[in-house]
Amino acid sequence: MPKKLGNELMDETCYHIFSVLLIRNSLRFNELHKTLNELGVKMSKPTLSDHLKHLLKKKIVVRTVEEAQNVTYKINQKEFEKFEGFIENATKRLREVEKEKETLYSLPPDEQLEEVIRLNAVYKLDEIKTRINYSLYKKMDDGLLLMSFKSDYFKRGELWVIDKCINDEAYRSLVLKKIEELSSRFDPNEERSDLK
Repeated sequence: MPKKLGNELMDETCYHIFSVLLIRNSLRFNELHKTLNELGVKMSKPTLSDHLKHLLKKKIVVRTVEEAQNVTYKINQKEFEKFEGFIENATKRLREVEKEKETLYSLPPDEQLEEVIRLNAVYKLDEIKTRINYSLYKKMDDGLLLMSFKSDYFKRGELWVIDKCINDEAYRSLVLKKIEELSSRFDPNEERSDLK
């Protein structure tokens, strides 16, 4: 079934190629072919080549040649940003992420760390569920979501805490102390005084 991206109509295969490149950023031809096949989008290399030519012609994808054996494909960001609603949605999501950061930083350092651990646990549980579903049903959407779990987007809370630790010595001291406390509480090899 054709999918619409902005004013461009794409067949299902082009949409899958676009989705993989959107998540993985830049891939060589063989990497793209392998990734699509791993996601259950089975196609020959000539078929992939035909679809890439179509996406290149529509300027949705760009091809970069660094050397004869190093050709990569990625989303054409300039064209992608023109797609209907992209800038509005991206701006809205950016505001939401900034608000998350403000909310996290408004907590005391020990609560910030606990919130990051809670979020990471939720993301990990979602990843496990998605991995189970993908293993059972091989749905493209689950495969794409699995790839996205590797991105920094799902680590943003911990990256914010790390960034603040690098730039604020007092904060770093509090966070490292809390990490030691939590590590000893969760480590099954540590002797816990509260269990005696």
